[in-house]
Parts: sequence; structure tokens; C-alpha cells
Amino acid sequence: MELKNIVLHKIIKKENGKPTLNCSDHLLPTANADIIEFVERFLNVYSNRSPTYGTFKEDKKLPFSKVFSGVSKWKRFS
Repeated sequence: MELKNIVLHKIIKKENGKPTLNCSDHLLPTANADIIEFVERFLNVYSNRSPTYGTFKEDKKLPFSKVFSGVSKWKRFS
């Protein structure tokens, strides 16, 4: 997979609450193996689903948490 640009923004929303957007001020490195794996898994998991409200557990043993923990070291939110 070739990535041209990638940025992560954080959407903060409590159930039944109004969302707020916390924008990142930079792009992530597109040639990094952790970033590529994160995007591939994200697209694979969410491309065939309808959008719904959900939360993520902070359990480092879960597949998404493992990949995201590798990616999250680059996050810089304003």
C-alpha cells in the first residue's frame, strides 16, 4: 500500500454529547511499517461496516490496541 499523506485527528464525544475535534498539526511518516499496518487493518475492519457509536478498550492485548500503541507515539494533538 502506498500512502501519500496521513494525519490523525481526535474526535472527543461522550455518548449523547456534542463532539469536539482536536486537530493534529502535522502529518505522520507514510513509509513507517507501523503506520502502513495500522491503515491496512483499519480499512479492512471498517470498510464493510455501517458507522455506529463505539468505544475502544485500552487493553494492550487486543489487536487494534497493539497496532495503535505503535502508531500513537507520533500523535501530537493541539
